[in-house]
Amino acid sequence: MQADINLIQTDAQPKVGYFLLGFLALLFFAVFIWVWMSYQSQHKEVLVLEQRLQDVLTRPVNAEVVEPSERQKYQALVDWAATQPYSNVLLLIDLAKRLPERGYFLSFSSENGVISLVAQFDTNSQAAYYLTAVENSPYIDSINISTIDKENVSDVTAVNEETFVEPRTVATYSITLNVQALRDASANKEGEQ
Repeated sequence: MQADINLIQTDAQPKVGYFLLGFLALLFFAVFIWVWMSYQSQHKEVLVLEQRLQDVLTRPVNAEVVEPSERQKYQALVDWAATQPYSNVLLLIDLAKRLPERGYFLSFSSENGVISLVAQFDTNSQAAYYLTAVENSPYIDSINISTIDKENVSDVTAVNEETFVEPRTVATYSITLNVQALRDASANKEGEQ
């Protein structure tokens, strides 16, 4: 028995064409999957945007973010401002013009033509000067100083021990308005605009 053993392979070369065809098929399949996934994500995004558009188009035109209770509150404030007989802005501008250089309003309240005004000054003489200046205003019938106090020295801090800061004067004024003059001035101001 003789066996014929051939150790040299002559016909077993790999086919390059099959390898190249398999690689191209795999590449085509990968590109197809990538394009399909991109299309799906874009399609979902388009659906979400269309839904938002439908929500916006079906929402009533007059709908506001403000809730009815807040809307009523704001409407009440607008109605109140419209029924005011005069403009507080003109009065505040006039009172502020008459303040000394380092005079400041601390509080301002108005009720039935009487104003309670708390102002801060450097000295008592500036508080008296302001009283005289406001008396000359055409919008004021009368003015009185209700109280005048100095700030507590413990409230005032010095930069160093050699620097002394004098306590500020706080004055409370009771002012009676000339309502007719304010109405006339407010009407003239609205007429100009």
